[in-house]
Parts: sequence; C-alpha cells; structure tokens
Amino acid sequence: TAILEAVKSINATLDAAVTVVIVEDGDDNANRRPPEDELYATEAARLYNEDHPCNEPTPMTHSIVRLTPAQLIEKYSLPTIQTLALWGSMDTRNSLIISAAFHECQTLGIT
Repeated sequence: TAILEAVKSINATLDAAVTVVIVEDGDDNANRRPPEDELYATEAARLYNEDHPCNEPTPMTHSIVRLTPAQLIEKYSLPTIQTLALWGSMDTRNSLIISAAFHECQTLGIT
C-alpha cells in the first residue's frame, strides 16, 4: 500500500499491479483460505480502483502469481543469480520474489 499511497500523493495513476504470494505445497490449496498477503493486496488494489475514478473505464489490473517455495526456487534462482551476478543467501532470497514479479510483468507486456 505504500506504493499505492505514493502514487496517489503525486496524482499519478497505475495501469497494473503484480502480487507474488507463496502458497503451501500440496494439492488441496484450492480449498484453503488465500494467504494474508494476497487478501491484503487484493483489497488494496480494490480500494485503489475505488479511489481513482480517473482510471475509469479502465481500472488498474491486478495480477496475482501463486508459487510454492519449491516453484519459486526452481524457476527463479538461476535467472536471479545471473542477473545479480552474485550469490548471497539474503540477496538472492529477497530477489526471487522480485524476479517472479518482473517475469509476470513481462508476460503481461508491462515494461
């Protein structure tokens, strides 16, 4: 929400938002309540669209990427390490989510 508030404070608008959430391993994820981060981000996006009538008729889209820890590590470790050109547990770990978000932006055609 800090980003959404900053955008609002300078009278800018956003076309899209991407949220990456980590879900538990297992086949029964469909029957579980979404992670708190996902619920929070979904509500923040809804409120942003509600508070920005200038976005009409095209409100900000909100894409949610759900990955298990194994999927996040498997899919994004190598490209993240190559992009950062370093290997450090905290640097790499904290950047995996950002890599996943950037990948979703690329998929959506957001540059």
